[in-house]
Amino acid sequence: MGVRQWAGAVATAVLGVGLSVAIATPAEAHGNCDARHGQDYACVYAGHNAITWCDVENDGHRTRAYYVTRNGFEHFSDWDGGAAGCGYKSTNSEIVYYAVCEEGEGCGRSEWA
Repeated sequence: MGVRQWAGAVATAVLGVGLSVAIATPAEAHGNCDARHGQDYACVYAGHNAITWCDVENDGHRTRAYYVTRNGFEHFSDWDGGAAGCGYKSTNSEIVYYAVCEEGEGCGRSEWA
């Protein structure tokens, strides 16, 4: 294989990888449950129109979800539990950013959905 053929093959491979990343769907572009605060977490599901937040620490601090939808509105869910338990909320607009918040402790790491 000559230098030109090798360079062409490399360019084709790089272009192919770049295109596959560029056309990934939003559901493929992130992990579903990446927003965490301690052991508590929030999940956004395929379609990005539902969120679950879970309180898995038995510390008496309730959790809630914070999320931003495609139409630019910011939302806080209701507080969930203070022991084990999960809350769920569906939306009419795609969730693009989310976090889980713990009462008295603030919000944990946030994720782009």
